[in-house]
Amino acid sequence: MAERGWVPANDAADMVADAEERAILQILESANEAELPPLIRFMTSRSMLTASIIMRSACAGHMRIIEAAMAHLANSTPARTAEALYGGASSFNWLYRSSGLPLTCIGLIRAAGQVERELRETRHSLSTENFSRRLIEEIMTGDAGMAAAERAKYLDFIGRYSSERIRQIALMLREGLVTAA
Repeated sequence: MAERGWVPANDAADMVADAEERAILQILESANEAELPPLIRFMTSRSMLTASIIMRSACAGHMRIIEAAMAHLANSTPARTAEALYGGASSFNWLYRSSGLPLTCIGLIRAAGQVERELRETRHSLSTENFSRRLIEEIMTGDAGMAAAERAKYLDFIGRYSSERIRQIALMLREGLVTAA
C-alpha cells in the first residue's frame, strides 16, 4: 500500500500491526481453557505477547486471556492470579509488579478487573461493546485518585481498541478531559 502511494508508509505499518494484533487476539479468544496457557507460553517465547495485545484484551473484556497472560508473566497460579485481578489493591499491585508489564497498562487492567469482579458478583455477562462501555464508566468514575491526563490516556486506548461506537464515546470524553485540563 505504501509502495503504491495509497497510504503513507507509517500508516500502512500501523494498519498491518493492527491487523496482526486482531488476528492474534482471535486465536487467543478461540483457545479453550487447556489450550490457552501453552499458547500464552508460546507467544511469550516468540515475543508475540505484547502489552498492546493485553490492553486490547482488557478493552474487549477478554479477562480469561488477561488471567492466563498475567499468571504466566507473574509466574503465578491461575487461582492466585484471578484473586489478585478481582480482589484487593495490594494483591493486584503484587501481580502487576511481578508481571513486568509497563506502568501504562496498570489503570486499564485494574479497571477491567473491577468491571469483571462486579459482573461475577452479579452473575451477569456483557457483550464486548457493553463491557467496553462499562470500562469507560469505570475509568471515569472508579479511581478518584486517577489524574485527568491518565484517564484521557486510557480513554484513548479504549477508543483505539474498540468498535466505532465505543471509539466515538471514548474520544468525545477524552477531548472533554483534555479541554478541562
